[in-house]
Amino acid sequence: MDAMERWRSALGRAGGGFWTCAILAVALGACTDATDVERLEISASGAVAGQAYLDLNGNETADGPDDPVADASVVLTAAAGGTSVIETETDAEGLFVFEEVPVGTYTVTLAEDVLGDSLLAVDEAEPFQVTMDTANEVVLGATYPELPIEEVREAEPGRRVFTSGIALNPRQSFSDGRVFLEGEEAYLQATDVGRTPAVAVGDSVRFLGRTARRDGRPALDDVTPIILIPQARVPVPREISTGDAATAGGGPLDAALVRIRSAEVSDTMTVEATGDFHFTADDGSGPVEVVLRAFLGFPVQPDEEDVVSQAVGLLAPYDDGSGNVRWRLLVRSASEFGLEP
Repeated sequence: MDAMERWRSALGRAGGGFWTCAILAVALGACTDATDVERLEISASGAVAGQAYLDLNGNETADGPDDPVADASVVLTAAAGGTSVIETETDAEGLFVFEEVPVGTYTVTLAEDVLGDSLLAVDEAEPFQVTMDTANEVVLGATYPELPIEEVREAEPGRRVFTSGIALNPRQSFSDGRVFLEGEEAYLQATDVGRTPAVAVGDSVRFLGRTARRDGRPALDDVTPIILIPQARVPVPREISTGDAATAGGGPLDAALVRIRSAEVSDTMTVEATGDFHFTADDGSGPVEVVLRAFLGFPVQPDEEDVVSQAVGLLAPYDDGSGNVRWRLLVRSASEFGLEP
């Protein structure tokens, strides 16, 4: 955002206004009578200027995709006693200027109503000294809370949060916008993930999104991805039965990467709306619906007499129409799907 340049420009444009009696009383401890409308010129004063930003990549630094916080109240406070001195508002670029600040020690913060229940203050300025004829530059940041995947799954829908994990599938430009994440002890489906930067399998990522429910299960929606470490780790699928796949192991394997083996094929069909190929696979423990998504370009589609040697995929929930949640196995790629010869 080239903040320094804009701050200095703002300081250069600042005029020579004076503060009224009410403001001076806090900083100087004395004032003229309240009915006296005379303005007092302060010779021993400096200035404070800065920029407020919204931290959109979660690194607590004003950079990259971060946005300025416009029309936000900023509070200048005397450090001794914490008495509020004056408020001002940021402009469209998040810039603010306090002029003719009496010599002393101060803090600058975003007003509480700016943060509300959703945002946290970051990059807060330590108390600083205003000296005569100097300009202090301050950065104020606000960001969303970062929750582990386990807590995102328990959060109320509608919260804007960060979470981090290992990507279990790529977000390709032609895909359906879903990326599944692996955390320390749980998994999460992210929907409507941004196309850039492109997320690849095994990337360590931070996602900024809104907590939601998809087909009766937790999800993170409207996601902005941030790549932390490209190809940090190769995810290993969980070996499970088709019966466990259909129920996601009773729920804990919701959105997990899994592998099924030696399953008989039945009930094959192509869904006209998407071109995806659906079939039922059963290794004797119970049936699960398997989906070969059209955008992945599978070269073969099984017949009802075939046996799947292996299928590696992601367990995606769906409502069966009666309020019951079951899971489909979304095969991850053509190279991870095979039929017995």
